[in-house]
Amino acid sequence: MTSHAEKGLDLIHKAWSEANGELTFEVDKAFAAIVDAVFDATETGYKKAIIIQAAGKAADPSLDAQAMQKGDGTENSWDAREFAKQVFVKWNQDANEPFSHSGDPYVSNPYRVPRFDETQRLQRKRPVEFDKTLLVLEHLNATDDVEKAYCNLVEILLGLKRWIADKDVKYPLPKRASLKQTLKAVDEFLAAKSGGTRLQAVVAAMFQTLSSAGLQIVDVASGHVNSADTSAKKAGDVTFSTDTASFAAEVKDRPLNEAEVMASVNKARIADASDLMFIVRAKNLFDSGFDGDAFDAICVSQFSSGLNIYLERFENFSRVCLSLVGEDGRRSFLEEVGNSLAEQNAEISHKWAWSNIVKAL
Repeated sequence: MTSHAEKGLDLIHKAWSEANGELTFEVDKAFAAIVDAVFDATETGYKKAIIIQAAGKAADPSLDAQAMQKGDGTENSWDAREFAKQVFVKWNQDANEPFSHSGDPYVSNPYRVPRFDETQRLQRKRPVEFDKTLLVLEHLNATDDVEKAYCNLVEILLGLKRWIADKDVKYPLPKRASLKQTLKAVDEFLAAKSGGTRLQAVVAAMFQTLSSAGLQIVDVASGHVNSADTSAKKAGDVTFSTDTASFAAEVKDRPLNEAEVMASVNKARIADASDLMFIVRAKNLFDSGFDGDAFDAICVSQFSSGLNIYLERFENFSRVCLSLVGEDGRRSFLEEVGNSLAEQNAEISHKWAWSNIVKAL
């Protein structure tokens, strides 16, 4: 028979996956506001507590979400401290440690109480934060429905996701980085679908690394992948300048079609860019109905208007760049990918993925 802790661990992993993917229910905005208040406050223990208690309640909705100890005489009490050690600690490690590691999250006195309720308020250093946390736990206790208890856990983890969205992620760089290792790391990172976010970060990092290595490149910029280039007056996904030219780079993880090539040309000309480069990571460079001859014709017509257009396969471009910058440059590149993800305000899941890949080198 599955134990309470085993079920809790399974549910918290499932809920965290849903919080980072597509929701299957409508968010309770009022509850989300209370959850955000707990995460935005200073007391880390309260943040952990609402996750632990929600996971315990989701694993057995008949339990008291405010109970902290088993055998205190309260109906439906349970050993939340032992549950936290078996469930929260393991999940926190698996989730790239949104909280600093602790083998016993409820070791401190404020959580070694029979029940988290009004009787504890006067003993708390931050009573207002205590009140917000209590509101969350009381909300958890308002149901004994299996589905609702699980949704409450997802909503709390959504709050955690919002809280850590702009937090720094550590990238443990290796002492050395060979060309083969670095290219393999890039391939692994780009294997997951990201709507272009990861590819754009990698290309921006390559240009920044070339600049740091001495190539006359300045003002490398890469905005959020979903922002409208035209509204932001950007010439492309990644932009930079040299002594004599203003470059725009369009980064594509699918074959080019004529419409998007012309749209990119218009953006580049509006932004007064002198050079436009398409960097494509796809088996075929061109979509059906568009080919190399048609692309070359556009290049010729735009050259006479003052715009140089280039086309590069990502695989060739990345190999040349990472060869030119040498070993020190490749190590810098690994760091620059993380910086580029931060500049884009990319989802933290992408940052964690790159951190794990770099850590394994």
